Order: sequence, then structure tokens, then C-alpha cells
Amino acid sequence: MGKLILQLLWLIWLKASITHSSFLASSTESFRVVILAWNRPNSLLRLIRSLERSDYSFQDNNPHWDIMVEIRVDGGGGTEGEKVRRIAQEWRCVFGNKSVVVSPTNLGLVGSWRNAWTWRDKELFIILEDDAEVSPHWYRWLVNMWLAYGDRDDLAGLSLQKQTVSVSRTEKFKLDFAAWVDTPVFLYELSGIGGAIGVSPHPQHWSWFTSQYGSEMKTCPPGFTCSDSNIWEPWWLHYTTKARIFTLYLAHPLTMATQHREKGVHEKAKETKKDFDFIRDWENCWERHNLPKNIPRFNLNLVQVPDVLQEAHKIHDKYDMVIVTILGDDNITTYYDHLAPLERDKLFDKTLFIVQSTLLHFHGQHLPNLPHLALDREIPASNQTDEQLLQIIATLTEQEIRVITLPSSWRGSPQDIQRMVGPTLRAGRSAGQTSPS
Repeated sequence: MGKLILQLLWLIWLKASITHSSFLASSTESFRVVILAWNRPNSLLRLIRSLERSDYSFQDNNPHWDIMVEIRVDGGGGTEGEKVRRIAQEWRCVFGNKSVVVSPTNLGLVGSWRNAWTWRDKELFIILEDDAEVSPHWYRWLVNMWLAYGDRDDLAGLSLQKQTVSVSRTEKFKLDFAAWVDTPVFLYELSGIGGAIGVSPHPQHWSWFTSQYGSEMKTCPPGFTCSDSNIWEPWWLHYTTKARIFTLYLAHPLTMATQHREKGVHEKAKETKKDFDFIRDWENCWERHNLPKNIPRFNLNLVQVPDVLQEAHKIHDKYDMVIVTILGDDNITTYYDHLAPLERDKLFDKTLFIVQSTLLHFHGQHLPNLPHLALDREIPASNQTDEQLLQIIATLTEQEIRVITLPSSWRGSPQDIQRMVGPTLRAGRSAGQTSPS
């Protein structure tokens, strides 16, 4: 019981210490490259040679972060492991400060990932297994992506890997996102699994993840089928799915990092199998100022998740209901203005405010601080939005989200809203009521 209480106190302290506002990509001061190695000396050599060939002195959008390279050598690697240790200790890193951490015991792959990084203020990081090889532009790409998208609240992290999806049951096909999206990057719910070849997790989320699930990482999460206990990725996917956060990937025929799939914990074949060739030429579309603000976000079913649905899920997860309203010229600053500040803030947190994009562009500076604001480009600029509101409600109720709508003239109390919801209302209808045919 005492141990459980200490763990709970630790989690409470961690959550209080590491808030979203405590991490801002724009305030980052250091970047740590964590290399996980064990008993593959040639693999480690190839990886550090590719790091040496990389561009760290680019001119545009270079924040000049302090670069740290931390090589973590797992124990129990035998003669080959000793070679790995010597390579790590003797290598002279010319582009950053190097450190070597040698484990006296064998942690295994899961233990190595669990201990790879702990919270450091104003630091970003990437974790590379030793059979990876990086593009010369991997660091420049990560920097621009973190500066452009790092402050998004739906970001689980970035991946250097080229993401594809294979389906091989009744119909065999392989989906390449590069040919499917028209933006340089995209967000995908499949975090970790298939995306761990050069993964740069969001520091806040990685810290919360390892604190909550670190001791569970050799088991299988609820609802999952795991064929191998020596993997950490299912728990990371479990965490990111519950948190409704996504991993950012490059949309390109080539990749920022490739894996050689050499013999190890997972790969048993004697011959290596390189995934994809890596990018050799930089493209200006990856510069921070050229990147689009709005990028597609896909769930596990490869269906785009619009802002309206993303924000509605976040509110519903917290309150089991969502107040939905569309803002127009006539009510853009008047919602809940009859309530006391504390009551108003509480209702703001339960309300999904949907705004037509042009209204936000022209009136955004007059909006109150709204925690849940979503753009919908389908909303007409006029105030005739009843049809669109009905479509939004239908979309949300299909997802089993409880929805309440309030007119801008509403002058009730929070208690009135609670009575509207009631214990029997579910997915926009009363319990026992059948859907219309």
C-alpha cells in the first residue's frame, strides 16, 4: 500500500511539474540524440557515420540548440558488446557533446527504451536504435517540424520513418501516404508501431507515458493482441490513443531514416533488409515558414479527423457531454457573458466553439480565450448555419458523443445544462429510443 501511495504522489507531482505550458518548442535550448546499442558494432559504426555526414550548420531556421549525443550500451553483449563499448567510448563526436552510459546488466530492448530519456527542461530528443541510418537532412527536418508544429496539443511526436500501411487478409495492398496526401507532412494515429525508426517523442507525453506505463511495458495492453513481449510500442500506442494525440510523418517517396533490419531481438534473418533509401536533397517546402498550418490528421482507420471531431472527443472524454455552438458575427464575443468569471470559464471548457475560417481571420483578435475552438470551412459566411449545425450534430452523435446546443441568447445556469443532459441521454437520444429508419 505504501509503495502504491508513493507512486500516486509521484504521478501527481510529475503532472503538476510538467504541464503543456512548461514545454514550448520555441524555448528549446538543447537537443539530445539517444542511441540504443548492444552487440552490433558494425551497425553502430554505420549509424554514427551517417550522423557525422548530417547537416547541423544550416542557415535558415537554425535555432543553434546545444546538441548532446548519448550512447547507451546495454549489458550482456559478450565479445561483440565489448566492441560496441569501445567504439562508443573512442568515437570523437565533432558536432556535439558525447556521453556514454554502459549498463552493468542486460536491460533488454524494452528496458533500454524505458530508460532512454528522462525529463530535462527545455530539451528535445530523438531515440535511434543502432541498426538505423539517417539522411544528411534529418536534423534540419526535425528542427523545422518542431518549430512549426511543436506547440500543437495533438502532437505525440515526430518520426523520421516513411510511414506505409499494409493490409494482407482478404485484399492485399500497400498504402503509401506520400501518394495519398498533398501536404509535405501529415499526422497519423498509429504512433510508435511502425514509426519507431528515429522517433522524437513530445517530451511531456513521453514523461507521462513512462511514468504511467513503464512498469507494464513487457505485458500486453487491454484490448491488444501481442505476439512478442519484447516490444514497448503497444503501450505507447495505448497511451497516445487514450490521449488522442498523433505522430507527425514526412510525406515523401524516400525517408529521413531507414532501418537495416539486422539480426537482433526481432529480426532473425541472416541477411539485412533495408527499408527505404533516405533523402539526399533538401526541399524548401520543409522550411518552417513554407509549411502549411493545417495538415491532415488520420485515425487508425485511415479516416481524416477534422478539428470539430478532435475537439469534441477531448471534451466528451472529460465531461461525458459536449455543448456545441457555431460562432457568427452576431455572437462572436457574447457567449456566457451573463455568468460570473469562474462559471463562465467552466462552461467554456465544456463548449466546442465552431467558427467559419474567414470569421476567425477577421475577428480572431476579438475572441475570448476559448479552450476548444475548431475551424469548419464548410460553414457559410452568413449566419444561416442551421443546416450545417445539424450535420455537425449528426457526425458527433454517430460517434456516441452526447451533444447539447444553446442559442446565443441563452441566459441559464450551469445547473440548467446539467439537467438538460440527464443520466439517460446518450448519443443525442433518450435511452430505449430507436433510431429513425
